[in-house]
Amino acid sequence: MEFLGMSRKKLQPGDIFVYKNKYKGYGWGRVINTDVKLLDYEGKISMRGFLLIYIYNVFTDNIKNIPELKKGNLLVPPDIINRRGWLDGYFKTVFNKSLTVGDVLRQHCFKDKVGDNLRYYDDNGNRLTKEIEPCAWYGVGNHRGLDDKISIALGIPLAPVDGHEKEQIPKAWKNNPDIKFGKLSTN
Repeated sequence: MEFLGMSRKKLQPGDIFVYKNKYKGYGWGRVINTDVKLLDYEGKISMRGFLLIYIYNVFTDNIKNIPELKKGNLLVPPDIINRRGWLDGYFKTVFNKSLTVGDVLRQHCFKDKVGDNLRYYDDNGNRLTKEIEPCAWYGVGNHRGLDDKISIALGIPLAPVDGHEKEQIPKAWKNNPDIKFGKLSTN
């Protein structure tokens, strides 16, 4: 991701934002929820106030015209992240448009492995009975991890860290049947 300018503006559901990819141009995303709750292993809310975002499989040469952003055209599963992407200047909010039912997946799903068991949660910390695609890992990420997910989904090189090249697919992701790339199925 390329630097676009830092922002401390309070984020709102419906915020449409861009990031700049060196190979594809401007990528588009949207803030869906600004108060995601994370649970501890006892099922109690341990942290809150994180963001649920969508990253769309949409790229443009400029940010003047907002493209159509459809929930059925996600590049990666919905992700829970912190605000660092805006604070560090890699995400830029360009517009806010109120969310409608048609903009949001019927159910968000995040999986967490506890011992030998997989558990599934929504973005409010409610337990789900089964996996619902698209389903991401439960936890808080940031713009750097999201950049890796985007790069892998697009088949482009990962951004270097501190001047050192990264493996093209991180060791933890290799041969993991739970990691899926390419076109997503959405509900």
